[in-house]
Amino acid sequence: MAVLGSGLTEHQIACVCAGTLRGLAYLHDRRKIHRDVKAGNVLLTGSGQVKLADFGVSAQISSTMSRRHTVIGTPFWMAPEVIQEASYDHKADVWSLGITAIELAEGRPPYSDIHPLRAIFVIPTRPPPTLEQPAKWSADFCDFVSRCLVKDPAMRTDTAQLMEHPFIVGARGGHDGALAQLVVENAPALARARKAEAEAEAEAHA
Repeated sequence: MAVLGSGLTEHQIACVCAGTLRGLAYLHDRRKIHRDVKAGNVLLTGSGQVKLADFGVSAQISSTMSRRHTVIGTPFWMAPEVIQEASYDHKADVWSLGITAIELAEGRPPYSDIHPLRAIFVIPTRPPPTLEQPAKWSADFCDFVSRCLVKDPAMRTDTAQLMEHPFIVGARGGHDGALAQLVVENAPALARARKAEAEAEAEAHA
């Protein structure tokens, strides 16, 4: 998102969310939770295919322990039940996807202007985040975000239901031309950013 300098179009967001949901559905069907869904962990191939990455904090849900209790994730994207150290399951990933959708639209997640430790106190106590300017977006997109960001996980929509949401249905199809074009258009900026990062790292270790 930092390389792009702005948010994505609604169609691009739908394509990214559709691909991310496919990855999450695969994990959840195997009783796994990703636990760190955010734009930085969603990768695009040159053909525009979405890949969910960074499984360093993913967790297995066994038959004897259907819900997790550990606090793991990146604060701005963490579900309220995770922050509160309550038991949680795969629906924690759905909350994180909703936050990611806002991040893709606005270039940053909600509460990113405050310290992460402060966000840990704010997220469970305030109403669910919404798009800053909902009038800019379709009713389907706003509804998709609101269904992801239900504070009570028992009432939160799951990945299978979200795959059938109108916002997602029109974007399903794997390799998407809109995302492939996005990759092509931003390849030079990404290359410059990677070069600058490598130079900074080399200088730090000099």
